[in-house]
Amino acid sequence: MARWLRRLLKNERGQALAEYHVLIPGSILMVLATFMLIVDPVKGMYCDAVGLFQNGICKTSEVAGADGGAEGEETPEPTPTEYCVVLTQEDGCSQCDQSDCTCLPGINSGFYSGSGDIGSLVIKAGVEYHVYYSGLTEDGCYDVAIDGNFASWNKVGDGKTCKDVSHLETWYTPICE
Repeated sequence: MARWLRRLLKNERGQALAEYHVLIPGSILMVLATFMLIVDPVKGMYCDAVGLFQNGICKTSEVAGADGGAEGEETPEPTPTEYCVVLTQEDGCSQCDQSDCTCLPGINSGFYSGSGDIGSLVIKAGVEYHVYYSGLTEDGCYDVAIDGNFASWNKVGDGKTCKDVSHLETWYTPICE
């Protein structure tokens, strides 16, 4: 009897796949639908965690009346809010001059007092751009301190990796990473 059962199972190995292959596309659709339902909550958790370290880059603007409001009331359109600026390195100071930014001449040591809180300081040295944020940063080439509307920098390193400052950009909006 056992020999007969083994022969039957050996001959029907692919039958399960043949019978259940119709369930595969439905299963894929169920996984995609579930994924679409959890994307926003997962994104929110990610932005909450990253926001602690990235100065609120993930924040979205809240609009009054976004829940639809009462009948007959017009719901205001959300306005886009810039939380960070994408730095276009090939534009240099021309991008800075057209934005909420001040372009400074290249000196290896100095300070700047801005009209508002400084979000980022960009040092262009050679062909490289170095981006610094609020607080004190000592990266071996430059010591940079940004506190409110005040920024200071000092070139401390030498050699091929620590070039002289070509120009500086003080951005009132943080630079996106």
